[in-house]
Amino acid sequence: MTYTAKQFALGLRNQLDMGYDVKRIADWAHGEYLCHGRSFAPEVQSVVMKIVAMDEGPQFELSEEDIRRLIADISGS
Repeated sequence: MTYTAKQFALGLRNQLDMGYDVKRIADWAHGEYLCHGRSFAPEVQSVVMKIVAMDEGPQFELSEEDIRRLIADISGS
């Protein structure tokens, strides 16, 4: 079964609703990659890797507003 952008957006929104914590959100996205990477819809992989990369340093971090905008873009809402 394909892991869709909407599914990732829902999980990412849930993570963000628990508070903006770059490490926790990046770790969650990495877990999603490990669990579902082979079933990602084509548009999902680059978005997931963008979130995973936030843990690589401040130059890769997205602000809370940027993440919310990304969620809206990939979920269509």
